[in-house]
Amino acid sequence: MASWRDSVSQAAQDDLDQLLNLALPFAEQCLTKYGEFFPFSIAIGVDGEPIFIATESSMEEQPQSNDVIAESYEALAAQRDSIRAAVVVSDVRLREQDSDAVYIATEHAEGLGLGLYQPYTLVPGGDVELGDMSLVAGERVIWPEG
Repeated sequence: MASWRDSVSQAAQDDLDQLLNLALPFAEQCLTKYGEFFPFSIAIGVDGEPIFIATESSMEEQPQSNDVIAESYEALAAQRDSIRAAVVVSDVRLREQDSDAVYIATEHAEGLGLGLYQPYTLVPGGDVELGDMSLVAGERVIWPEG
């Protein structure tokens, strides 16, 4: 079976790896400290530098997750000419596995859209135990097909 890495350039792979290396530790840090996190998004600018995206809803004390996610996609789509990759990260429940997970929706300007689920368990003492990550086809919202 072909890997997603076979369908994009090395530069795109590096962008997505950089985003994952920023997003997952930040989500894990929030889970350790607060036991939860609100959705957030990060992009890679055309200059290769990460950009953390703030939305109006994300500035509220108890934002609605769906609002933050929708506003994140709107902000990223509005900036699509000045960014080349992005992730939108949310805390989800995997009913079929009876587990919580960090969901990382990734997109790249080269036309790639992937979803990654990182199951986790909060353990006594505030630590986070991570399960096996799974990969699914992702939706392309920032750079839609065609």
